[in-house]
Amino acid sequence: MVQRYANVWVLLLLTAPAWSGSWSDDFEDAASVDWEEAGEPNNWTESDGFLNGELVEVDSRAFRLTGDEDWEDYTLTVSANVQNLAGGDWMGVVFRYQSEESYAWFGLSVAWTTFAAGVSGNTLVEQQMKVGFRQWYTLRVEVKGPLVDMYLDDELLLQFDGGAPLSGRVGVFASRSLPQFDDFRVSGDGIADGGPGFAVSAVGKAAVAWADVKARE
Repeated sequence: MVQRYANVWVLLLLTAPAWSGSWSDDFEDAASVDWEEAGEPNNWTESDGFLNGELVEVDSRAFRLTGDEDWEDYTLTVSANVQNLAGGDWMGVVFRYQSEESYAWFGLSVAWTTFAAGVSGNTLVEQQMKVGFRQWYTLRVEVKGPLVDMYLDDELLLQFDGGAPLSGRVGVFASRSLPQFDDFRVSGDGIADGGPGFAVSAVGKAAVAWADVKARE
């Protein structure tokens, strides 16, 4: 019986597809490891379990980035809200980021009561709707090839097909707003497990696979 289980386990390891990885940060440890800044300077701080950006009174965007320029298809999720009512222009997520001139974004504006998305400085799609002051939203972006699906609180809100770089880093951005973020997560093939908020170990994944083997007996 032991040999039988061993043979099944070896077969499982040899035939199973590579695990899809996940990188996350819950901003609980006030560490900026694996993050870099770009664009307009901004005093990004981690406190009380949130990532906070300062109010920068210019139209250019401040970015906080992580990941690899070679990341292609992935799902990016973050919770976000705006802390200032006056102004409150733009904040949100960036993805497929290659440079300050080449990236895609999905964000919201209290001032313009708009959720929108686009590439670099261009808006490709938008949805006019009330944006709550200090209201938490869950933004989720799913990118696969040229297709981009964007969700607001698990409801598909915006889409565009083509125009964005086909690979790139991920992160958050702000312009004329006091942004606040929590529970940042990106997952997909080719992404290594890690990040300050990563808690699921490879041992745990192996245990799930072994449980599947046992359940079939």
